[in-house]
Amino acid sequence: MLSRAFLVVVTLLAISLSGCISDEGGPASDAETVTDTAAEILARLQGDAAALGCEPSYTKGETSPIFREIGTFDTAEIRYGEADVVHGTDFVVFARYGGGGFDILNVSNPYDPEHVVGFPIPVETSYTLDIKSSRDGKTLFSGGRGSITIIDISNVTDPVIEKTVALPYEAAATRAQAHMIHVAEIGGEQYLFVASQWGHGVLIFKLLGEPGARDLKFLTYFAPAIGGPIAAHDMMVMHDPVEQVPILWVANGIGGFIAADVTDPANPSIVSYTPEADPYQGYTHTVSVTFYGDKRIAATMAELGAMALKVYDVTDLATPILLGTWTISPVPDQTQHNTQIIGDWLFIGHYQHGVLQFNLSAYVADPGALPAYNLGALSPVIGGMEPFAQYLPNDSTSTWETIIVNGVHYTTAGGIRVALNGCLDAGEKEARAYV
Repeated sequence: MLSRAFLVVVTLLAISLSGCISDEGGPASDAETVTDTAAEILARLQGDAAALGCEPSYTKGETSPIFREIGTFDTAEIRYGEADVVHGTDFVVFARYGGGGFDILNVSNPYDPEHVVGFPIPVETSYTLDIKSSRDGKTLFSGGRGSITIIDISNVTDPVIEKTVALPYEAAATRAQAHMIHVAEIGGEQYLFVASQWGHGVLIFKLLGEPGARDLKFLTYFAPAIGGPIAAHDMMVMHDPVEQVPILWVANGIGGFIAADVTDPANPSIVSYTPEADPYQGYTHTVSVTFYGDKRIAATMAELGAMALKVYDVTDLATPILLGTWTISPVPDQTQHNTQIIGDWLFIGHYQHGVLQFNLSAYVADPGALPAYNLGALSPVIGGMEPFAQYLPNDSTSTWETIIVNGVHYTTAGGIRVALNGCLDAGEKEARAYV
């Protein structure tokens, strides 16, 4: 969360890490009776998920019956923030937010995730404000204050810091930080898109070299003048099936969201721009984009100010249409965070309210068919969106991110919570929208 990165005074975390995997509730069929083969694990996941069903079951403040928590990974000292799949592997990496470093879990058996390695990065080097994997799964990028740390994970049990790359001097001189990072493969090369915040837009780097000897070449700034003093925040690159080009989508702070053709990453060309407007103006934190039939749909979430989920029809890039909005509360301390779209479903990690799930495809098909969410005297009825379900991670009201890997939720909520969802294809790899 942006504000925590500015306000929390951090100390260097201990190098050693002890963790535990446990099952809180549910049948006694979890970690203590783990099966051995991939086929057995898959059959078990599918059976357990199917038993949960997939019916709308949202009640504010309660975990919906479509969710079942099957495990946790906790430490007393460490708070986890951002997460990413190590591409092409069964590993998931979790950032030690507010300190430095990361932990990697092997999630090939979600009932019994294996802690592979804990790796500290000195606070002087990086606060690990984000952690992302290269597209070949051999390198991690830790986003810090004024720098990006490159870590070789060719041997995942023995990570090695290759290099720390300072952000360009114009950015570094004004408190810029690498929060967030997105890695994309374009034209056979890998590129890093880095939200530097503090008015510098998106910094674009080209990844050079082979694992173990990698470096970053700075190419350009994108849209530094649009979005206010702390834009941009998060972004994604997807190959657009209509335009047949890679498009960079940027959550651009109080500037709303912006999209650019990055066929040539050194020369982005703006193709769409949507200011953050009423109802509920806020700091646009995340943008997620998908297609339903011939409709291009963008979902944005605001983290600061008036916070709301907004869903747009961006089929015509030049004229985005706001379909609907939703917020659990207009009070600024009710803070939403990251979003993720998997198939029909939109998921939000919410600091105070766990994971919220929306049937996005049904809403897009007929926005008027779903009931409006009445916020009462504090605001008018907005949108027409209503959550489908909610998951409150065990003993936590501080949910950061939920990342879905092979149909299973891994949610950072202090520690890491593992949960099944009856609406997802447990054990099956998801088609992700980014390139």
